[in-house]
Amino acid sequence: THLRVTSRYLPMRDGTRIAVDVYFPDPLPSSERIPAIIHQTRYWRRPALRPPFNWFIDIFNLGDAKLIKELVLSGYAFVNVDARGSGASYGSRKHPWTEDEVKDGAEVVDWVVRQEWSSGEVGSVGISYTGTSAEFLQTQNHPAVKAVMPLFSLYDIYEDIAFPGGIRHEGFLSRWGAANDLLDKNILPPVKPLATVLVKGVAPIRGDETHLSDALDDHRANRSVDETSVGVEYRDQAPPSGIVDCMDEFSPHHFLPQANAAAHTAVFSGSGWFDGAYPNAAIKRFLNLDLPYNRLILVPWNHGVKWHITPC
Repeated sequence: THLRVTSRYLPMRDGTRIAVDVYFPDPLPSSERIPAIIHQTRYWRRPALRPPFNWFIDIFNLGDAKLIKELVLSGYAFVNVDARGSGASYGSRKHPWTEDEVKDGAEVVDWVVRQEWSSGEVGSVGISYTGTSAEFLQTQNHPAVKAVMPLFSLYDIYEDIAFPGGIRHEGFLSRWGAANDLLDKNILPPVKPLATVLVKGVAPIRGDETHLSDALDDHRANRSVDETSVGVEYRDQAPPSGIVDCMDEFSPHHFLPQANAAAHTAVFSGSGWFDGAYPNAAIKRFLNLDLPYNRLILVPWNHGVKWHITPC
């Protein structure tokens, strides 16, 4: 069995077009219906490689694509989404996980279950930002969403990452904001020098390559994450920028009633002991959720399972 990928724009309720890749096992018998896993990212759903590297490097052996390949070959469709205002998607973002971005996730599910290849069952998985996206999808109480896996992700934005101990985490916020700003300009942040040589930018939608520049123009209206926190001291304080009334507006813990209402969706949380405040976040999520299928795993990992750290 091999993989094939298709890409397209999905129009949302307000006309904003969201970039989506769908990976299938190949061949897929015409009579077979398969479940789908949705992954919503603001870090480019797929990179475009520069010539001549794109002639001979298998994209399925790079980064997250290894996970995609394993899941697809296990019998799932993998739906990789550029979140509104990022990657090749149109729109803009005034802060992470806006109400519109969260609603987009449910509309992507609507599209998935209408496809002839879909079994009507959907899950969502993600690490860090995309783990929170998966958690927010669960709060939408969509009947097709059977399980979500928020991995290495925050639960309370204020305590878990932005203001640990009540002190603004300026180092993280400034670096993360700067990296996101580069991505929104279609520039890969210089974290790994070899990657910047290989990668041209975000992959456009096949057949709609000319629209990428228009989508990037929309991103010019994006607001930096610094703007949602600068000048803030207390949890319930609005930033001077006026972007939000308080940071809880886009924090998963604030939507606990909606999460508990989606009792048909299983939640499998995971984190590592060496992942800052995120193991505490995973524990808080587990203890607060009142769901019949609510599980937690904590092991000696760091953020995103880059290292397995054990004294044994």
